[in-house]
This record gives sequence, structure tokens and C-alpha cells, in this order.
Amino acid sequence: MDLETQYEELKNYFGEKHLVIEFFNGDESEMDGLDPMETIKRMFSKVKVTHQPSGVIKTGTKSNKQIENAIYALTDLKAELLNKEL
Repeated sequence: MDLETQYEELKNYFGEKHLVIEFFNGDESEMDGLDPMETIKRMFSKVKVTHQPSGVIKTGTKSNKQIENAIYALTDLKAELLNKEL
């Protein structure tokens, strides 16, 4: 499954209206010395997802790619909420 499809399926799982997805910069020092194009690619690559009904917040910061971090955060959110149901 491609990343776009996985991202859309995870958003649809929760209902997009129940999510607040925010993008932010990580540690600025991580971008020191990078060429300008790489710096632009990494800007706002970190993701914070808030599930409004539960108040659970998850972040995705492992990758330099925004979509991968969003998938990490949404997957962690899904796992935590499923564990709470048990």
C-alpha cells in the first residue's frame, strides 16, 4: 500500500473531523549545514495529531518526511485507543 493511501485510510478510520493534525519543525540544529533544498524538504516534517474526542495526542518525529511521520502518529494513536477499549 502506498503512503498516501495508508494516510487517507488512517484519517478515515478516525473520521477526519475528530483529528487535529499539526506540522512543525524539529530541532533547528538538525538542519544546520544542509543544502537549501534539503532544508526545505525537512521543514515542517514533524507531526502532532490530537484525537479530539479522547484528548489523546501523538507525535511523529522519526522521519524527515511529513507523510511518514503522520502515519507513525496515526498508527500510534490507533493502537493506544484500541488498547483502551480492551
